[in-house]
Amino acid sequence: MSRFKHSVRLVCGEQVNAAGTHGLSCRKSAGRHFRHNAVNDLIKRALASAETPAILEPASLSRSDGKRLDGLSIVPWTRGRALVWDFTCPDTLVLSHLNRAVVGPSAVANEAEEIQKKSKYSSLSPLSIVRLHTHCSGDGAVAESALDFLQELGRRIASSTAEPRLFSFLMQRLSVAVQRGNAVCVTATTPSSSSLDNDVALL
Repeated sequence: MSRFKHSVRLVCGEQVNAAGTHGLSCRKSAGRHFRHNAVNDLIKRALASAETPAILEPASLSRSDGKRLDGLSIVPWTRGRALVWDFTCPDTLVLSHLNRAVVGPSAVANEAEEIQKKSKYSSLSPLSIVRLHTHCSGDGAVAESALDFLQELGRRIASSTAEPRLFSFLMQRLSVAVQRGNAVCVTATTPSSSSLDNDVALL
């Protein structure tokens, strides 16, 4: 078994480890796009249920690094201002985040939000846009400001549908989307089964 662990490499070139968590943050993992798209689609559909239609990746807006935002409401969200959001999912298990992750369940997500507010969204005018960042760490913790937004979104959906449990349903669906995405992240970094069979045959 020891020889098998050291002989098998992931598609990015990293060696297989016992934890198997490298795919959660690996830039070559196709699962990161699956997770990102699933959560953004969930937020867009939830906004529609709250009578706030939105579009994904609006071409008219971009961050200071030139990349598009994940979504924009096409009607005002609050105080006559539109809502924009960006979803990221920092991995609390990666070495660079471990020291911060032990502070609290949302520490990594909150830190990522503060850094991005200052470095990527400074060009957006606060007079017309609510700058909102939805962060979910790999273990499912949600940034504090994102939780405030999701609670308000759940309240508005409940008001539109007369279903008081909508916030709980929304959080459950968000959690499932992240965890399914995490599973795809891990499996998407493993070699093909044929290469694994060849490694086993060498034992």
